[in-house]
Amino acid sequence: MKEKYLDIMEAALSAYSASDILSYYERVRKEGITEHGYPRLVANIGILIAKGRRKELLALFLDMMNLAAECMPKASGRGGNDFSVREIVSAIIELEKTDLVSRERTAKWRASLAKIVPVENYREIATPEREYVGNWAAYNAASEYMRCFAGIAEDTGFIDAQLESQLRNFDENGMYRDPNEPMLYDVATRVQLAGMLHFGYAGKHAERIEEMLDKSAELTEKMQSVTGELPFGGRSNQMLFNEAYLAAMMEYYAAKYKADPERASRFKGGAALATGRILRALSKDPLTQVKNCYPRESMFGCEGYAYFDKYMITLASFAYLAYAFADDDITPTKALTEEGGYTAVTSDKFHKFFINNGGYFLEFDMNADPCYDATGLGRIHKSGAPEALCLSVPFAKEPHYEIGEKNDTPLALSSTTQEGISYSVAEVGNVNSAIYAYMNVERDGKIIAAEKYTAAEDGINVIIDTEGDTEYNIPAYMFDGEIYTNTTLVENTLSVYYRGYVVKFSSPDAEIFDTGRTYRNRNGVYRLYKAHSTQRVSLHIEILKGSAIEI
Repeated sequence: MKEKYLDIMEAALSAYSASDILSYYERVRKEGITEHGYPRLVANIGILIAKGRRKELLALFLDMMNLAAECMPKASGRGGNDFSVREIVSAIIELEKTDLVSRERTAKWRASLAKIVPVENYREIATPEREYVGNWAAYNAASEYMRCFAGIAEDTGFIDAQLESQLRNFDENGMYRDPNEPMLYDVATRVQLAGMLHFGYAGKHAERIEEMLDKSAELTEKMQSVTGELPFGGRSNQMLFNEAYLAAMMEYYAAKYKADPERASRFKGGAALATGRILRALSKDPLTQVKNCYPRESMFGCEGYAYFDKYMITLASFAYLAYAFADDDITPTKALTEEGGYTAVTSDKFHKFFINNGGYFLEFDMNADPCYDATGLGRIHKSGAPEALCLSVPFAKEPHYEIGEKNDTPLALSSTTQEGISYSVAEVGNVNSAIYAYMNVERDGKIIAAEKYTAAEDGINVIIDTEGDTEYNIPAYMFDGEIYTNTTLVENTLSVYYRGYVVKFSSPDAEIFDTGRTYRNRNGVYRLYKAHSTQRVSLHIEILKGSAIEI
């Protein structure tokens, strides 16, 4: 597994041509470090060189590293220091294990980084007067701890003050609450704190951090999709680096629970599953930082801050943490998500509900952030199948990421497109190897629909009851930025063929029809179909290997 993480790091770096790297370097020479993409690029080149890879970049790397070390103690470094001092220090540590760089040179880098003054050179500083401090403080605590770990600095209380501000932001399940509870930022922040424990942090908050990590361990397993993905929801989702964070978290847990071989091997399997998801994404040409096939310059599916230069190399940064955490004496077995046969629910703060059974994985957002998602069933994945084929993320009306044009309404697999709705779980059960859940759809305190979902090996069955006519939304994948799907509608069976698989939506009692409307999410363009009946709607959803009809 360790070598696979280096493979991922090298593949992420390969997305930058030699001219890309050189132009990035020249831009920072003129403008200074304004964000963390540049130091991450430098650090990961250095780490790969230390591991015997990309040695042809050594001369350029030395110049780039000189610049990074020079900028970081200055105001121009403040935009990226919180996230990347840890990474630059890690590169120095790895290089000092080799004879590729002279000790005289690394001593100069160390001397430059020793000039960093935490309260001046990091951006988010916790003080007694600040009621809330975001996860930047976890990152700069991790960065500052690595300076101390490497013998570059001595902690004067800054680290514990930063950590104290972060420990106020956890829910009862040990999940980290960034504003509006984006799913990535939970795992991302926990990984930073896990990294501090891994490298020996034993300060006054170590026990509390370990408690939060223990609390969140089981949910981390259960929230992982059967295809290896991090849950959808909120900012920075559907970026390639999402699963690098998830792999790192799984590797940490595997090593932590090594004394329990069954549990440790299961976490190791979760890391392998996440790694497999990354490697599939890295088979694209050209590579992009987001899970679609649009040209990188289009920024389709990306927030304004999620541009290629910063977020492509971020994949390598977190793959390195997975590398550092990985204990290859632990043999992976099936991940918990591959075993399936369970439901899971987060706290109300994260408002997620999951069903995993028969190789299918369903994720509901019960009270979505309207800036990024939509309330309802926002994900159906099938083991082995392309994630976006049925649905991987729902559709916000006006998402805070690039889609070219706004959507008409919020949209999920749901009986409504109304804004301001919420879901609640009324009943969950298991009958004849099938797991079911009754979901109430509410608006203004009133139940406006009842939806039942049953997951089994032969697919997903949905039953919808409303007052009067009943409709159910079926977003059908249409375009991923590179290829169009092939869609047929025959006798109330809608089939969508895509990259070797097909998803079939069929109903015995409802008319399935094309609305003619399209919706966009991070993965591309979908066409909205609906299943309509004057009474209840029954719908069967099944994902299968494709056939000759596929284009």
